[in-house]
Parts: sequence; C-alpha cells; structure tokens
Amino acid sequence: MDGFMHLRKSGILRRHVFDDLGLQRLLNSGAVHEVADTSTLDRFIEVGLVAMQLDRPSLHWLQKFGLVDSSVDLVNGELRWPDGMRSGADLSDRGAKRMLVEHIDGKPLVGGRYLHGAFWLGTRLLQDWLRDLDDADYAGLCMTRVTHINQLYGGRESLDIAQRHDPRFFNTCMMATVFGAAVSDGLADGQVVSGVGGKYNFVAMAHEIPNGRSALMLRAVRENAHGPQSNIVWHYGYTTIPRHLRDLVVTEYGIADLRGATDEECVQRMLAICDARFVDALVSKAEAAGKLARDYVLPEAVRTNTPGRSAPAPSIVWRTHPLAALAIWLRFR
Repeated sequence: MDGFMHLRKSGILRRHVFDDLGLQRLLNSGAVHEVADTSTLDRFIEVGLVAMQLDRPSLHWLQKFGLVDSSVDLVNGELRWPDGMRSGADLSDRGAKRMLVEHIDGKPLVGGRYLHGAFWLGTRLLQDWLRDLDDADYAGLCMTRVTHINQLYGGRESLDIAQRHDPRFFNTCMMATVFGAAVSDGLADGQVVSGVGGKYNFVAMAHEIPNGRSALMLRAVRENAHGPQSNIVWHYGYTTIPRHLRDLVVTEYGIADLRGATDEECVQRMLAICDARFVDALVSKAEAAGKLARDYVLPEAVRTNTPGRSAPAPSIVWRTHPLAALAIWLRFR
C-alpha cells in the first residue's frame, strides 16, 4: 500500500470529498471549488444548502465546513461578528449579503477526506509516514469499515456515488482471457492462491457508478519449469471476474479497452497486448470458434511484443510501460 503514500507525496492524491451530498454534487459539477470565491454563497442558496433568510441550521452548516468562523453568532435575526460588527440575516439585502460573501471569499473548505481506508499493510517507510502525519495530511485520511470502502450499499448510496465521482479502480490479476474474464485468487485445479478481497466489488462498482472504470493489470508472460507461459489465454477453468464485467486490461505491452466491445473487438484488443510468442495460437483458436474472421491480419506492431522491445502503437491500445500509460490516461482522460 506504499503507493498511496507516494501518490499523496507527489500531489496526485489531492481531491477531497465531503460528507454532504449537496456540497459534493456542487463540487463535482464545478459550480463551487474547495476554496470559496465570491460566487460560492449564491451557488449554496440556489440549491437550498443555505437559506435566503439565514437561519441557525444554515449558519452551522457554513461553520461546519469552515466558511464562517465559529465565533460568528445569529441573535434575533442578526449576525454578530467577532469584531463587534452586526449585519442582517436577510440575504436578499445587498449589504447583508455582501458582508457574508466577503467573509467567505478565499476560505478553504474543511472536513474533507483525500483517502478512505479500512486497513493498511506496507513497508517501514509507510509506517513512518503514517506515524508522522500531521495537519491536513492527518485530517484528510479517514480509516473506516471495509464495507464502506468495498461497496455502495448501506443507506448512503447517493453520497458514496457522489464522492466516488468519475472513479478509477485499479487491481492486479494473474491471468485474463481474450474475452476479458480475469483470474486472481484460484486455479483450475481448485487450489486457492489468495483471498479475493474487494477485487470483485471494485470491478462491479466501476460498472455501477456513472463514468467509472476498472483497470486490471497483469504481466503478459510468466516463467515456470516448462518455460515462458502466456497469461493471456483463450479459456481458463476458474474465473474471479466474469467477462461481462470486462473493462480495461493492462500489460507491459499496453492497454486494451474492452468496455462495450464485441467479442471480436475484445479478441483483437487483447491480442495487441499479448506477448508475440503466443498470438498465433490464440488467433487460430479465435478463427476456429468464429470470433475472428478467417482473413484477419494481425497488425505487424503486435509482432514486436517481446521482452525488451517496443514499437509504434496500434490505435486500439497505448503501448508503453503500463504504469506510465495509466498515469497518462488518468491525467488526460
């Protein structure tokens, strides 16, 4: 889990989410930002988060998220400020509204979380980092129950979906079929390799949340006593992630986008990120099963998918180091 530490240190893990559905939706839409400006109060009023006749619940809500000082009070329809000034609570009055806007302008929202976690495992470096967290780095890390992390259910689905706006779920797997099914936690002979963890939940969640994507990463080849073996296969007798939940698959040769693709398109895109030593056998099986046309021609660039070599990218995948490709995709999606 050291990766989360590096993402935070590098400034990539910086978006905050807030436990308020209305506020979170405004942030997602870009109507407001994590630092308030002169239009922020108007946006709150428009969606009913703040009453035009400012009442105590509205004031407490603004104070909860750090936009109004906790020392500001509402007494007999007037806002009483720390410096002794008073202003009306009727925000249809320009003077009263201007005073509140000037107070809010430039203030950052507080109470946001940049990371939710249920448990942690990692190196001594990660442990030291967690121990030494302070200020915003400490306040923005929320440890919570695993059911909150792994799924959308529990009575706050709308807020969870809003907080996971435009999400990207990354996992590794051992093998994948050319149709996008993945093998992660067991083998065809019944041997259990590991617990499945929340992998299935995250993949399913990527399909349930609007604009969500799942990315499964694997090495195209593994070595065993019989020599190199392809981790991209035609079929396997055990499945962790079913083919109907196929999405992005990443190997050292690129990224295959399988979401919404036909079986033929999936086969072609998976071949493009397969090791060249195994593509001919897969093509033959696909043609025999009617999943590829008999006159299908494998792109020449795929022939360069061998250890230590690279070539210009076919249009259906990005060819680069998988982590670099993911970083590019995250930034420019």
